[in-house]
Amino acid sequence: MGGTRSGASAVARERDPPAGIEEQVMKPNVLSVVLAAVAAVAFTASAQDLAAVKQRMIERKPAVEKLLAAKTAGENRAGCLEALAALAPADAKTVAEENADRQAVYAAIAAKNGAAAEAVARQRAETIARTAPAGTMVQAPDGKWTEKK
Repeated sequence: MGGTRSGASAVARERDPPAGIEEQVMKPNVLSVVLAAVAAVAFTASAQDLAAVKQRMIERKPAVEKLLAAKTAGENRAGCLEALAALAPADAKTVAEENADRQAVYAAIAAKNGAAAEAVARQRAETIARTAPAGTMVQAPDGKWTEKK
């Protein structure tokens, strides 16, 4: 060690953090906490929104099943309901609301899995086509409508 410093004071200076370092270290930590809190609030809001979507879909299920049984609506290749005949205003509203809620679910699943919502919807359409009750009109990937046997 050269010069006027003693060995002990040089070691003490090496162990002491530079002035202001606590502020620099704390700022990212505070930012991390704030970002985590925002993410938690967004997740909670999203979970609450999805719970509301699920409840609406459950409440709407009898009306959707009625439309499917009457073949006035079918399950399309995009994972949504599609009118196959002229619908009464209340039935058209049911189809529109169901599709909006399905799209919200597909978007949430896509975001969670890092996928495209359209891909999630197509995959769901394939599942619906396989599991739909006999008599349901389903759209094949090529666009053709058939009655599920």
